[in-house]
Amino acid sequence: MAVEGSDVVVNFASPMYNLVGFEHAPRDEHDREAFASARALLYEGGNLVLLDADAACTAFEIDVHWDMMASAVEEEHHDDEVDGHDAHDDHADAHDDHADEHEAHHDHADEHDAHDADEADGHDDHDAGEQHADVTVAVRYTCEHANRLNALDITAFESFERLSEVELRAVGPGGAVAESLERGSPQVDLRGLFGR
Repeated sequence: MAVEGSDVVVNFASPMYNLVGFEHAPRDEHDREAFASARALLYEGGNLVLLDADAACTAFEIDVHWDMMASAVEEEHHDDEVDGHDAHDDHADAHDDHADEHEAHHDHADEHDAHDADEADGHDDHDAGEQHADVTVAVRYTCEHANRLNALDITAFESFERLSEVELRAVGPGGAVAESLERGSPQVDLRGLFGR
């Protein structure tokens, strides 16, 4: 997560298994339904994180990329004009540059722990020798009062039952925050981003 002026960018990355239960292109009706459900959830930013309401933030662009599925799934940018902000204007270009600069600062579920937990629970549906695949999401917000962004909730825990942990790395104008969040404690204090 990166905060600069009124702009907030949240990058979320997870093993595909945590979101749909498999790491390959959909093969049957069950897979297609799981994929469609996850895809719909990912295109609503509030299903990943919920920003402090006092900051009055509005998501204006959400990009989703499914690794290893480019030939099977065609993803498009979901751009919405909100309060005169066009996702393709200079404002969005600034977001893109900022997102690239802070690419390493993103939410990422620990794939090894998640996979180990799934195996221990007897829910490892991976095919032998199946390649690992990731899903990455970039959500761009504009905030009326970004300096009031004191906390955020990881709502991805509610949206995706296989997700057990999120590593948060956030940078802001006055500092940085790094925390490991679990399902039982999904909220993080962001006041450190503003030196408070």
